[in-house]
Amino acid sequence: MIRENSSHVSGVGGSIPSQQRVLSIDAVRGFALVVGLGAGDLIVPALKPLPSTPVVNVLIEQMTHAPWHGFHFIDLGYPAFVILLCSSMVFSFRKRRSLGQTTTQILWHVITRSALIYAFAFILYGGFSTSYDKIIVGHVFHQLAYCNLFAGLALLATTVTVRVVLLMVFLGGWWAILVLIPVPGVGTGDLSPAGNVLHYVLSHCPNKFVEFLVRTPRMFGTCLVGLLIGDWLANNRSQGHKTMGLFVFALVGLNLGAFWDGWLPINKLLWTPSFTLFSAGGTCAFLAVAHWLIEVLDRRRWLVPLFVVGRTPLAAWGLFHFLPLDDFSRRLAGDAFAPFFGIYHELILVLVQIVLWWLILYWIYRRNLILKI
Repeated sequence: MIRENSSHVSGVGGSIPSQQRVLSIDAVRGFALVVGLGAGDLIVPALKPLPSTPVVNVLIEQMTHAPWHGFHFIDLGYPAFVILLCSSMVFSFRKRRSLGQTTTQILWHVITRSALIYAFAFILYGGFSTSYDKIIVGHVFHQLAYCNLFAGLALLATTVTVRVVLLMVFLGGWWAILVLIPVPGVGTGDLSPAGNVLHYVLSHCPNKFVEFLVRTPRMFGTCLVGLLIGDWLANNRSQGHKTMGLFVFALVGLNLGAFWDGWLPINKLLWTPSFTLFSAGGTCAFLAVAHWLIEVLDRRRWLVPLFVVGRTPLAAWGLFHFLPLDDFSRRLAGDAFAPFFGIYHELILVLVQIVLWWLILYWIYRRNLILKI
């Protein structure tokens, strides 16, 4: 944890980093973290005891991951985080270039950063507390390490045009793997939970390297989308032009993903190409709104709560998992308050957890501290 030296502009409730940071990326990354961390595990169980109303039912449905095919709002959280991780790398690499770093130095930074993210993932998911055969190598943070490495290499070794071509190759290649490779006893094109080619490979070759090969490369298309969005935001066009471009990208991604869904269903667990495009479109939509508010209308103070979370994503993720927030919330609003809150008591406890988590991040934010990797 270090103190970052950067200028600030004033905002309600605290200071906001200046244009040395891409504020719209920070804001949407914060939004993705809040959705991805708090929605499914915390909010849904707290909503279920409430009376069944259309609003409550929609919230429960959209805050629960689609069981197989389909797309719910919570499904946007993780791909949005991956996209923004890669987008921010474009700006990070440009800054390092301006400071005189060589390609070799930046490459070493990419490798080191990926290794540290993987080490964080290893500790986060249990470390050596379990036997080797139960250690997972394809969980969320493991995948972030792989994505960071891939995106860094792609950014160093390719041009924008090549990245566009690679995106089409990854989308088409993953479609061919899912649809054209025959599964023994099943045939081709079966995308059911037990009939798809990924399930067959993992069930017949249960080792760590195969798990890595199956679970990780399918996300590289999302990484390339992130790099292309970063390239767009880093160009010299006007802010209004950039915002319009993001809205166009959102429309294209959402419509292409929905169109492809007719032949290859949107499926997060398989990370189908239609899911890649649809989630990219959704991310661009939120990013376009944030960019419009921040860069065009200069209403950045409205998004301070999201800056606080999105500015230190690794700390936010780690604190959420490692701190006993549930215990703290029950000490502050536990069973003694149950008669007053009734069926809303669990929801109040969840909100207290989220507020406590945010206040800790706000303390880090106010002191301009960033956990840099």
